[in-house]
Amino acid sequence: MDAKGLHRFSHFSCRTQQVVTSSTWEGLLIEQSTLSADTKGSERDTWWVDICDATEEEVSTVCQALSIHPLTAEDIATREPREKIEAFRNYYLISFQTLLPTDDFKSSRSLKPSSSIPGSAGFYILVFKNATVTFSPSGCHHIARVRDRIRRTQDTHLVSSDWICYALMYARYFLS
Repeated sequence: MDAKGLHRFSHFSCRTQQVVTSSTWEGLLIEQSTLSADTKGSERDTWWVDICDATEEEVSTVCQALSIHPLTAEDIATREPREKIEAFRNYYLISFQTLLPTDDFKSSRSLKPSSSIPGSAGFYILVFKNATVTFSPSGCHHIARVRDRIRRTQDTHLVSSDWICYALMYARYFLS
């Protein structure tokens, strides 16, 4: 497994602002349950799980664990490119295409017009009452950017799953 694949699953607690990472969904659950045992009052916490470059099998496992509708799971697993918003009983889905910077675009030193055109990839957000689950592509800096924004927030009790969703959608307009 390459270095990028080592920590593709992450759990972020808005209250503690801690990130727990793992190479598997099962490993993330184990790591998170160990951390939760040491923390009191986590039932009021808004949490956020991100899965970077999820395989079809990983999408299926996560979606089964979270009781996600099969059509939502299919859209994520097949990387459905249509942008959409769909509401379900216990969550809503927002999917959109986001820009991914190229190496030449980041350096901004190349004079070739074609080399500075960024690529795009699907980004999927599942928003629950107290949780957000994202399926993100590698090379996308939205996750780090929004976590940093949460850390700068004076009152983290104001950060909700809807707030995270909005911040992720806003972050898609910036390449860096």
